[in-house]
Amino acid sequence: VAAARGGSSQPCHSLSPHNLFPSPLAGIAAGSGGMGLADEFVTLVPEASMVVLAQVAIFGPCLAASRAWWPSHNDHWTLADTIASIVLYPLLMWHAFQGTLELRHNVESRWFGITDASRVFQVVYVTRCTLHIGVLCMQSISQRERCLMVCHHALSITAMGGALLLGTCHYWACLNGCCEVTNIFLNNVWLFKEVQVKGFRLKELLPRVYLVNGLLLWVSYLVFRIALFSYWLYSWYSDTTSARAMTWEKITVYERYYYASVTVFLLVLSAMWFVPITKGLVKAVVSALPPRKAKSR
Repeated sequence: VAAARGGSSQPCHSLSPHNLFPSPLAGIAAGSGGMGLADEFVTLVPEASMVVLAQVAIFGPCLAASRAWWPSHNDHWTLADTIASIVLYPLLMWHAFQGTLELRHNVESRWFGITDASRVFQVVYVTRCTLHIGVLCMQSISQRERCLMVCHHALSITAMGGALLLGTCHYWACLNGCCEVTNIFLNNVWLFKEVQVKGFRLKELLPRVYLVNGLLLWVSYLVFRIALFSYWLYSWYSDTTSARAMTWEKITVYERYYYASVTVFLLVLSAMWFVPITKGLVKAVVSALPPRKAKSR
């Protein structure tokens, strides 16, 4: 995506026509040349199409491998999604962290800065969520879980998509995107449960690795979701109150309220998911403990 646009990976730290735009409707930074929303959408289509094709090219062989190597598995779409995500989640995490670090320095860069990393993260994330809605419809999961995930994806698509089209708030998108750290360990949990080798699940073959991964999932969830989303809301409030003229007054009503609302939803949803994750960790720890010896009378 970055190469297609011919942009720079350097962060935008100063206000200039090609870096930071006072008006969110003025255009898009990082090589867009001041394009409007319609022009930026037209530019995004081929970029997003390439990313979609790349993800399909990864998922297709994973689905075929699931059916060929684990023919008795009861949910090939979930297994294929788990295998494909081994590559995708680290990619998202890397660009989210890079974008956050590049744009964190000052108010201008946090609100109107764009880097290649921030743009790549959002394009990959939006296309991933869009494609994954279709995958969710094919998976053998509960209706409640499917509805929650579809709502999560829909909110994420509209929030990240808005940042892409308006060319603002890329830092905030990447900061929230740092939560992808947790998905690496969560995906490993599914991998250990879904993949079998010679009739044994990976969690049975590698119980200690499974336990360590569960512990890392719990810690990462606490840091990169519960704490991260809380920090996001605090930082957003801090910037909009301490530098109102440079932030609040230069963005649209949509951006003012929607992005924070989505983050609140993510925080609540993460708190809900943290409960079963904690229960799962406790269960894994208890099962890993050696059995108690019966006391002799």
